[in-house]
Amino acid sequence: SRVFFSASIIWGVVGPIRMFGIGSEYSPILFFFLFGAILPIPFWVTSKWKPQTKWLKKVHIPVLFSALMSIPPAPAGEFTTWFLVGALSKLLKELKPNVWRSRAYVFSAAMDCGVTLGVIVLFFSFQNNGIQFPSWWGTSEDCPLSKVNYYGYA
Repeated sequence: SRVFFSASIIWGVVGPIRMFGIGSEYSPILFFFLFGAILPIPFWVTSKWKPQTKWLKKVHIPVLFSALMSIPPAPAGEFTTWFLVGALSKLLKELKPNVWRSRAYVFSAAMDCGVTLGVIVLFFSFQNNGIQFPSWWGTSEDCPLSKVNYYGYA
């Protein structure tokens, strides 16, 4: 309980000003509260203005943002794959709900096993045999972006 008390004092009294106060590194993040409050309004107004468009009623901005928050840092190409798999799964659920109900769990398990097997194959074929990752401009020390700070300035 002492650790929890200390953490609550640090983050409750000292932390917010140093982390999110005016001129701090993370102060621009506070504008996203305003952005999150304003962004649902155009979707709501458009759904009232054109009630025949049914997909507008399914747009839920807080769920969208919370789902994006849980995406781990990954290469940009993976976001497209996640979106395509999710969209195709949603389409299958709407068009053929019985097929989706019987195969969604198996498909999810197959995707997880495919990633795991791919990592195991890569480990045993490359890393275990002493083959090093190829050196290119993005992985070497002389990369022009290696000395760039958080804001993109060298």
